[in-house]
Amino acid sequence: MLTTLLLVTLLGFEVKAAITQPQPREWPCPVAADLDPCVCTTDADLNLYLDCSDITSTSQLQDVFTRTIFPFSDFMDLTINPAESHNEFTKILAGTFGLVTFQNILISNTLIDTIEEEALVYSHSTLGNLEVSNNNLQEFPFETLYLFEVLRELRMANNKLNSLPDIQSETLILLDLSGNLGLTLTPLTFGGATHIEEIWLREMGLTVDTGNAITDVPKDVFANNLYLSYLDLSGNEFSFTIIESFINPPTSTLDFVGLNGNDIVNVHPLSITGLNDVGARVQLRNNKVTELCEDDWSQLMEQLDTDNSLDLRDNPLRCGCDTQWLVQRVDVMKKINNQTACATGNLLHDLPADWFVSHCPDETCSINRKK
Repeated sequence: MLTTLLLVTLLGFEVKAAITQPQPREWPCPVAADLDPCVCTTDADLNLYLDCSDITSTSQLQDVFTRTIFPFSDFMDLTINPAESHNEFTKILAGTFGLVTFQNILISNTLIDTIEEEALVYSHSTLGNLEVSNNNLQEFPFETLYLFEVLRELRMANNKLNSLPDIQSETLILLDLSGNLGLTLTPLTFGGATHIEEIWLREMGLTVDTGNAITDVPKDVFANNLYLSYLDLSGNEFSFTIIESFINPPTSTLDFVGLNGNDIVNVHPLSITGLNDVGARVQLRNNKVTELCEDDWSQLMEQLDTDNSLDLRDNPLRCGCDTQWLVQRVDVMKKINNQTACATGNLLHDLPADWFVSHCPDETCSINRKK
C-alpha cells in the first residue's frame, strides 16, 4: 500500500510538473505555441525571420503580437504571403506589431486595404525594404515616408491606391506603383524623392497631354530626379505624339526607358532627354509608330551610343521616304533593334539605300506631328 501511494504521488508530481514547466522554444525565437499561426525561424547567424502567412484575420494578427513575449524584438523579415486570401484580414492597424521591428516586409496576395499610419512606427529606423503587392490596398501613409531612415525600396504594385501625395524621402532608391489604376501625377510627385534611381509605373492607365485632354502625367514629372536611371512606363495609354519634357531628368543618368505597349505614334524631339551617354536603352515596342522622320527622331538617336539600343519592333512602320536618312546612315541605323520590321514584314536594316536615293530626292513625312 505504501509503495502504491508513493507511486501515485510521484506520478501526480510529474503530471503537475509537465503542466507548469515553460514550453520549449528554439532560441532565440519566442515560444512557438504563443506565436501560432506565425512561425519564427533563424539562419546560421541567428537572424530572426517571422512568417505570418497563415493569419486569417486582422484581430488574429493583433492577438499574436499581444500575447507573445519576444526575447528579442529585432527581426530581419516579416512575410505575409498566403496561399489564399481571407475576407476578415483586411487591415494592418496601428500598434499591431508592438515593439517588434523589421528590416524587410513582404505582404502579398491578401485582401488588405489599409495600413494605418502608426502600424510600422517602431520600424522607422530599421525598415529597408517594404513590398505590399497584389493586395486591395487603398490607404497607405505615404506622408510618413520621410520618417523611415533607411528605406530603400518601396514596392506597391497591383493594388487599388486612389491617391498619391508627393513623395518625400532622402533614402528611397526604388519605387514601384505599377498596376494601380486611377493615380494622377503632378510635377512634384517624385521631386522630394531626392535619391530615387528606379521608378516603375507599368499598366496604370496613365495618359499624357496631347493638347486637348486631361492628363495623368504632365510635363516635368521627372525633372528634379538627379539620379534616375531606370524608368518603366510600359502598358499605359500614352497616344499620339508624346510631349516635350515628358522624360527629362536634369542630368544624363537614364540607362533604361520603357514605353512598350502604349499607343504612341510619334515623339517630340525633346520628349526623352537625360539619357546616359554610355549604354542607354529605349524601348518603344508594340506601339503605333508609322514614320521615323529625322526632325522628330534624330535627337533621341543622338543620345544613344550602342547597337540595338532603340527597340521599335512590332510597330506598323511604313518604311517610306521618311526612313531614307536612316538607310543612308549606317551609324544611326545600327542603333535600332536589328529585328525591327516594316509593316510589310521587311527588316528595316535590309532596306536598299540606293533605292531610296532614286525614289526619295527629299525626305517627306506625311504624319501630322504635334510639337
